[in-house]
Formats: sequence, structure tokens, C-alpha cells
Amino acid sequence: MLQYLTYCQPDGLFYDKPAVSEDSATDAFGAAFATVPEHWRRETNADWTVMMPPAVDLPLQGWKIHVSATMENARAVLEAVWNYCVPREVTFKYLRDTRVMFRRNNKYGDRSASGKFITVYPLDDEHLATLLQELGDLLDGSKGPYILSDLRWRAGCPLYVRYGGFVERTVRNEAGALVHCISDPDGNLVPDHRGPGFRPPAWAPMPACLTDSLAARNAGTLRDFPFRATRALHFSNGGGVYEATDTRDGSTVLLKEARPLAGLDDTGADAVARLEREHWALERLAGLPRTPRLIDYRIGSEHYFLTREYVAGSGLFKEMEKRNPLLNQDLPADEATPYARWALRILDEIEAGVQEMHERGVVFGDLHPSNVLVRDDDSIAFIDYEASSEARADARQSIGAPGFRAPTDYCGPAVDRYALGCLRLALFVPMTVMFPWSTRKIDQLIDVARRHFPCPKTSPTASGTTSAPVSAGRAQPLHPPCPRSSPGLRHVCRLCAVRSPTASWPAPPQTVRTVSTPVTSSSFSYPRAA
Repeated sequence: MLQYLTYCQPDGLFYDKPAVSEDSATDAFGAAFATVPEHWRRETNADWTVMMPPAVDLPLQGWKIHVSATMENARAVLEAVWNYCVPREVTFKYLRDTRVMFRRNNKYGDRSASGKFITVYPLDDEHLATLLQELGDLLDGSKGPYILSDLRWRAGCPLYVRYGGFVERTVRNEAGALVHCISDPDGNLVPDHRGPGFRPPAWAPMPACLTDSLAARNAGTLRDFPFRATRALHFSNGGGVYEATDTRDGSTVLLKEARPLAGLDDTGADAVARLEREHWALERLAGLPRTPRLIDYRIGSEHYFLTREYVAGSGLFKEMEKRNPLLNQDLPADEATPYARWALRILDEIEAGVQEMHERGVVFGDLHPSNVLVRDDDSIAFIDYEASSEARADARQSIGAPGFRAPTDYCGPAVDRYALGCLRLALFVPMTVMFPWSTRKIDQLIDVARRHFPCPKTSPTASGTTSAPVSAGRAQPLHPPCPRSSPGLRHVCRLCAVRSPTASWPAPPQTVRTVSTPVTSSSFSYPRAA
């Protein structure tokens, strides 16, 4: 699925091919080298700028060198490689600009492509050895993400090697997808493996210059590590999440891995920075019933690992799919009322948990159904605290799920309040991803929820506010509705009953008129948009 993210542009509503400018834009890495050397060719496509010297006949395939870099040192690394390769007439290519580099290195980038900033094409194994030694001496100490598909040349050096095609040769498989190919010794086209693991073809001889590199890779296993992964639960470009066993007592735990300099978020923070945030949050929230217990935090084989309590339960979204009659057509229509009662109890649990976090100075930062687990007794636990931050007024959201991510002017606790408002609607009609399309979508989805579920009614009051649902015949407090704003999204926080992104929560009680409802909750209402 991740390959489709290329066509989901963050500043647009439509699935489309990203626009490509063929000129040297102001942020293009090659802008510093505007003059192409005499007789060289420079060709630019959607991702790459290819530099081809004259009269060089490249093989169709072989061992190639990838140079890793970070957003911060990319220009310096390119300058070093350019100044080495051009005088020696070595073919190379580099990512065309920072936007492409960020897309390939972000949290949901292709794990096998992440870190590949420059590709250098040797003519043969002897040439490979020379390039590795001389480029390695130039680039030793430069930082870059580990390239998962490749073999690292040596520790502390951003050079990696992989056997693969030098020229693009593709065929379509049974599903119609393009497959990159290389030739086997018999001349047959076979898939050019590009997965997140070093897997050269069995028939491709290993160059002598890589013997020490391969030995170092095989020796680089976790030692004195008390956790054994038993099942992979999730992978992203930032690392993996595993069900694991604590070998010291046999208990089941959850193990999270973070790769340095990989899996960037919108603030530029890498996976390690986010795992540090999660470590901080779990320590700050220790002892709360809805927060998993922190067990261990350590570095192993250059990666960072956090171990926490394994929470037995089902994701909230899966529970919604199973219980919500709008999502599960196998359920009878009369399941709407018991589902609404269950959903309101879950929302009360979530709101109480968010309130507990804020009281301890923590903003969760990424509240959505997949980050809430429901236990067998219908209690809940929050998972994935990597977007958490201190509850400061200026703390902005670093990452967020579509349909629950707050507008950019929301900071601190208001980020959680916004997501909580979206959750109130999403548990009944999980289509909050449509909010950016039009402000009318909020009203439409509220109307759908009211038609299909016995949602608490609302009633205008003399002060112009709206009454909240009633519990046990007692009027509940509700904040005044939030006015519209130019982004068109801020008023969705009325679902969470707050005045503005910076309003306190909860606000002082207000006098409202009591109404009767078939379902009761102290935290649920669907105020209408103005």
C-alpha cells in the first residue's frame, strides 16, 4: 500500500501524479552545479538527476554503490561525490531535491529505498573496490540512514552496495504490476529483488572487496538482549513493532524498534526522537490504568528498542467494524441502540484517559481509533505515544492520522481535544477524513449519525448555547460553540465542546435546559454547525 502514498499529496484532495519541474528549482540539489561538464549529459526525471559521462559503456547490471545522507548534510555529500566522480568520468545519479528526499525517507517511505541519496555505477569489481576505498576515505564520518536492502561497506561510512540493474528493464507480472528485472546466467529475466533485506542473487559472485563487509554484517547481531521477537505486528520506515517474549520470566511483551535518521515526520524528527518521546511519556504517565507499563529501554546493534507491557485487546476501529451496524451489514437494525450505548461508554473512557494525560502534563498528539485498544472488559488502553509532547501552548502536532489530525494552528492540549471531537463522530460515522472537502460535510455526517442512532438530543438555551446530553435527569455543562474560522475546520471542535484551540478544558459549568434522551452520557453531543 505504501507505494500509493506518492500520489497522495499533502496539499491536495485528489489522488494524482505529483507535478515535476524539469528545471533546476531553488531547492534542487544540483543547482550548485548549474554548468554540466563538457560532453556530459544530465537528465532529470521525477526523482533522480542522472549524470552520464561521454564514451562510458555501462554494463546492464552489477554491483552498485549507494551513498546515504541526511537532509542536513545532503548538499555537502553531493559536492564531495560530484567533485570525485566528474574528473574520473564515473556515472552517478542523485535525488533531485529535498522534497523527493523527504518523501523517500519519511515514516511511510519505501523501506528498501530509504537512505539512498546517490547511486554510483562501477564498471567492474576492480573499479568497485577502488570507488569504495576512495569515496569511503572522503565520506568517512558522514551520517546517513542505514540502507536496509544493501550491504554496508564499513562502520561509520555512508557507503552501501547491492547487486542490481544499471539499466531499467521491466516486465509485468500476473497482476499487471511492473517488475524490475535483471538477467540470470542463462539470459532469462528474473526479478531484481529490492526488498528491505540484503539478498543478492545466489549466482552473483561476491567481490573480494566485500568479504570483510559481509563478515561484519553477519556478526552484527543483538547480544545480551533479553527479549525475543515472536511475531511482527507492524513495519514502517522508522522500524518495527513486535510481539516478543521476555526471556527472563517468559512473559509476553511488546517491543518497538527505532532506526536512527530514518522514518522522518513532518517536523524532521526521526524514529529515534519519536521513541524517546514515547519513553518520556510512559515514564510520566506511569501508574495510570489506561497507559501500558514501561519495561525496558536500550540500544542494540545501533537500533533503539523500547519494551512495554503487552495489552491484550482489539483495536477500536476493528471493534467499530464488528459492532457498528452501519459498517457490519450482518447485524440487525436494532443493534443501533446497544451499539450507541457501548460507543458512549468507550468515549467516556477515552475522554477520562485524555484528561488524565493532560493533568500530568502530556499531550497524546495522535489520537485516532487505531491508537486505542479495547480490552475484553471494555476498558481501554492508549498505545503509540511517539507523537506525545509536553502540554505547552506552543507544542505543535508532529504526525497525525487523516480525519483526526488537527488544523495547523492547533497546539498543545487543543490537538487532543480536536481529535476527541472527531472520535465522537467517527465512532458512529467513520468518515471524518471528508472534513477538508467542505464544512458542510460535518453537518451531513452528524445528520447521518442522528438518523441511524439514538444520539442525545440538543436544545438551544436562552444564552444561545446548546444543551448537553442529560445523565440521570441532571443537566450537564457545555461550552459555547466555537465560531467558524478561515481554515473551515476549527468549528469541528464543537463536537468536543470547546470555544477555541486555546480554550481551557473543561470550562466552568453553564446553565442549560434539561431534555430527556434515550441514551445518556456526560461527554457526548452533536451540536449543529452555525
